[in-house]
Amino acid sequence: MKRQAAALAAVAGIVMLAVWFGKYWPPSHWTVVPRVQLIEKGRQAAAHFGLDVGGWKAYAVATVAKQGTAPLSLRITYVAHDGEQAAEAGFDSSGALIYWRAPDDQKGPKFESNEAAARAAFQYMAGAEAARYQSPRRSAGDEEHEDEYEFRRMAQPGSSLRERITVKTKDAAVERVQRRTSASLSDEDDDDDEGYWGFFAVLSGVMQTAGFVVVLGVFILWVARKSISRRFQLRLAGGAFLIMMAALLFGSGWDKLHSVHLGHDTVGVPQFFTALTILLYVAVGRGISAKARPKWMSLEQLCLLAPVSKAMGESIAAGMLFSPLLVSIPFLIAGCGLFPGSSVWPQKAALLYGRSPLWESGEMKVFLGLLWFFGFVVPGLERLIRFVWLRWLILLPLGTVFCAHVWRGVSGPIDGALTAGLVTLALFWFVWAWFDMLAVLTLQLAGGFVTGLLILGQKHESIWSFVLALIALAGAAFWCYRRGQEVAEGDPLATNPMLTGFRAEREKLLAEFSVARRAQQDMLPRAMPEIPGYSIAASCTPSLEVGGDLYDFLKLQDGRVGIGVADVSGKGVPAALYMTLTKGLLSSVTRNSSELGPVVEEVNRHLHGVTRKKVFVTMALGFLDAKKRVLECVRAGHNPMVWRQKDKGLTTLVTPGGLGLGITASKVFGAQLKVEELALSEGDAVVFYSDGITEAMNRSLEQFGEQRLMEAVERTDNLAAPAAHDSILGEVRSFLDGVHPQDDMTLVVLRVGG
Repeated sequence: MKRQAAALAAVAGIVMLAVWFGKYWPPSHWTVVPRVQLIEKGRQAAAHFGLDVGGWKAYAVATVAKQGTAPLSLRITYVAHDGEQAAEAGFDSSGALIYWRAPDDQKGPKFESNEAAARAAFQYMAGAEAARYQSPRRSAGDEEHEDEYEFRRMAQPGSSLRERITVKTKDAAVERVQRRTSASLSDEDDDDDEGYWGFFAVLSGVMQTAGFVVVLGVFILWVARKSISRRFQLRLAGGAFLIMMAALLFGSGWDKLHSVHLGHDTVGVPQFFTALTILLYVAVGRGISAKARPKWMSLEQLCLLAPVSKAMGESIAAGMLFSPLLVSIPFLIAGCGLFPGSSVWPQKAALLYGRSPLWESGEMKVFLGLLWFFGFVVPGLERLIRFVWLRWLILLPLGTVFCAHVWRGVSGPIDGALTAGLVTLALFWFVWAWFDMLAVLTLQLAGGFVTGLLILGQKHESIWSFVLALIALAGAAFWCYRRGQEVAEGDPLATNPMLTGFRAEREKLLAEFSVARRAQQDMLPRAMPEIPGYSIAASCTPSLEVGGDLYDFLKLQDGRVGIGVADVSGKGVPAALYMTLTKGLLSSVTRNSSELGPVVEEVNRHLHGVTRKKVFVTMALGFLDAKKRVLECVRAGHNPMVWRQKDKGLTTLVTPGGLGLGITASKVFGAQLKVEELALSEGDAVVFYSDGITEAMNRSLEQFGEQRLMEAVERTDNLAAPAAHDSILGEVRSFLDGVHPQDDMTLVVLRVGG
């Protein structure tokens, strides 16, 4: 089912891209001048403004605006050899100069006045279109002899876009020139983070900052408790450093860092801390989110270079197959006609001017946000908030805003952007719920690769790197699935070296539990008693390593055989201890008495004296006279026995009265205890069991129940006790359908004539 859904998603995404790509994809209509040519044009512009930057190093950073005739622009920083001087030039993708800023101590040639300098810069910037602009508006600057001039050009027929050129001058020299294209000529910048996008960015930033603080706090706590090895701490820091260096060397990291020289901080979260936070999330995630541990397993194996598994292959393949659908969501919003004014916004168009488009297509901060939201927010709210509706009331708006911000593929009215965010959230959620965290991150990574393919098209030589990257992802998925091993989800600390202390302690406890389990199993009868004319079969399966159920066979002084099943309240080690005590008391008391009622009363007297409050034992006990075919039964608070009378075609529950052992004193207990005799016939069966059988619960929260048990016993009429026992247990396991039993399961089947 999962594979079919992933394949269907891939087909749907590819179809939508094929239908709407040519109509709604803006870069297909852009003129894109290569990066190298724009850097050279920037040197020419610098020469025009009286500055020789021929030998200066150039660092370029691309940005994408939501509007304008050429939304893609490249800001180039020219840095002198001494690192003390820096100039900046900006171009749109068509090669038009849109920005110039001179070094602080070199303003270029002097003019007669500030206005003359402004007009000269304007003339160079506007070129042949200068006549279409209005007379400049002058405003005084913050410093003496500083002015700013604004030249405006109104919208052309059929277009809502207006243009303005702003020139800042000081001491009759040009300091800065800037061209802006927008839908209005207000004094506010038309930044990418204006309006609701600014709110989205702030809310997303708050979420991720809170995530970093929480995870870092947990990590520091584990370090203080020495739960994390020093070796792993070094590996964590080293991994973050390597990721940071790769981002700087292969991406546009150095270019972004140098743009800070002129006050344009485009670096965002420092690369090192972003990488460190990602690794911290992966390392800490499964340790503090117990319910979501299986979701982290494949990702941990990948990050920690553990042996590959089939689950890793499935997750990588799922992320790849869902990626076309993720990329097609903005096209769906723009093309469906339900959101007028909404259009596809290629936020990754900056890849056209990237040093290494392949590396830059995977944004580390987006990975960080996905890890925080699905790895901590979702399971955290599941643990803290009991009501499902309240969890969704919090998660839906947070997730929608987060996805709308990190996958900003739609521009225009807020309803289209929020709908795109909601659909994106639904897709990520589906992949997370059906697969795991590695599939979510692969979806983001492959989505970046597919978007890179769409953006670069035939306009960039790096397009083949994206093709090869997708082929490599597919190859990795295939190799992991074919060569990988199965990893049990039940191992909560597998592959996580963060928890070396916890794992060592757990392994020690598991070893001790294994010894205890063997000891407990050894206390159960090693073989079924041989009773002429009867067959008998029994088993006890603890829900945990050790349990509180028991069955036993007793040889009585008068030659009869005792058959008993008991269940101690609770599970685990405490229940196992009381189970051992109960077994010992039964063996000891029956050496001196063969009276069923007095035997049970004596066991109760001893248990009542030693058990603590809220601890009790239920028991079903029968003394069988094999020759007379009579079974005396008592039920001390236990489940009723099932009596199948084959000849009569009747199945009944044997329900003599009685209280649980250890609850009350002997007089009250004895008054409530009743003994019932069963006259057995050929083919009859009597079934003793614990509540782990009838209360076994499947995925639909249905219990197996007494009725199903009685019907299962009826279907064993022609079977000897061992085969009947296996048949009944088989029906219980089929009913559970893979769900681990919630309680210990004990079953004893006695067949007459088997």
